[in-house]
Amino acid sequence: MDVEQRESIGWLASQFGTEMAIANLMKKIKPDILQYPTPKFQLPAVSEPKWQQAKSYLTNTYGISDKVLETEHSHNRIYADNQGNAVIKHYLIAPSREHLKQETVVTGASIVGEKFNGVALGSSRTEGWFGIGFNEGKLPQVALADSPIEVLSLASLNPKPKKPTVFLTANGSISESQIHLLQRIQSNGSEIILATSATSYGEKLAKQVSEQLEETRRVKPQAGETWNDDLLLLREQLRQERERLQQKQKSVKRGIELD
Repeated sequence: MDVEQRESIGWLASQFGTEMAIANLMKKIKPDILQYPTPKFQLPAVSEPKWQQAKSYLTNTYGISDKVLETEHSHNRIYADNQGNAVIKHYLIAPSREHLKQETVVTGASIVGEKFNGVALGSSRTEGWFGIGFNEGKLPQVALADSPIEVLSLASLNPKPKKPTVFLTANGSISESQIHLLQRIQSNGSEIILATSATSYGEKLAKQVSEQLEETRRVKPQAGETWNDDLLLLREQLRQERERLQQKQKSVKRGIELD
């Protein structure tokens, strides 16, 4: 980008805001982008020896339940790549009158690790979902979240929901075809719960979906902006409670010894 173009974009940003500057920049580089073909999606290679590293990162950094991770790993929905990143697959899903079925087609993957957080190259942003809670029984409710980490956090916070629930997220955004799928799920009798975060993105996503579905229920995190905030706070509270209990047990033991 030459100096003159940088100055022009800076002037646009100062006069009309960053959105105008970004729009102007995208208009200029769009012809260059269109010259390059969209890369074909390919799942990163599986490295089973790295699974413990990936699982430890998700547990230590995000507080995700060990049971949730092992369950998803056993279903081959989450695994580790050669760098020890967690690879979270996105699948096509199909609704029926009784349940949601995860199909075998993988449309993309989210990659979560110490050095990279994002989607795998070539992942579809208009198709595919990551979800937890698929079953063969009647499905009363679907909880829509922002991201795979939020889905994993919700599942960790709700290990035994009162009603059978699928915690679901799209691959970074909601497309028209994904809205249509949610409408089909709703028409089959399932309640759509907008469990997106209280961040600006989560609020925008909830508004986008609620405007196109007949009836939804909005639930928000209680302790922070995200469900992961709530999960980390709960984990810290449990840690403090364990420490208090251990200290109490030590005090009782010392008292017995003194007697």
